[in-house]
Amino acid sequence: MMLKIYKLVSKWKQAHNGLMPQLHFRGARQPRGKGKRTRVRLPVAIINGKAIPLRKLRSNVNVIYRINVPRLRRQWQCRRFDLKVPAYVCKNNMVQPLLSWELLDHIMMLPVEQGTAEFQAYVNNMLQLPHA
Repeated sequence: MMLKIYKLVSKWKQAHNGLMPQLHFRGARQPRGKGKRTRVRLPVAIINGKAIPLRKLRSNVNVIYRINVPRLRRQWQCRRFDLKVPAYVCKNNMVQPLLSWELLDHIMMLPVEQGTAEFQAYVNNMLQLPHA
């Protein structure tokens, strides 16, 4: 094998006046183009059939905050939980830090309505919201 490589290199030197070939084992890098920029989707509230950006609402307006939980474990199913919370909870993303595996294990094993009710009670208790 080494003899074949030596012969190949010597032929190259003869053909190209002593210049050695540059061996790159990786493919040549293609210049990268500009990537597609994704648009940030701001949360909206639907009031009387009109979409209103959440940042334009007053903080004390009650909105329905939908949380989608994918099938993260084999025994779960994809679920949506609609929580009734003030707009400032959505604006400041206060629900996400409350989520834990213990809570998800508990509410995902319950029927949808009961799981939503217990999740709502948990969020109201942790954020000290008035009961809706």
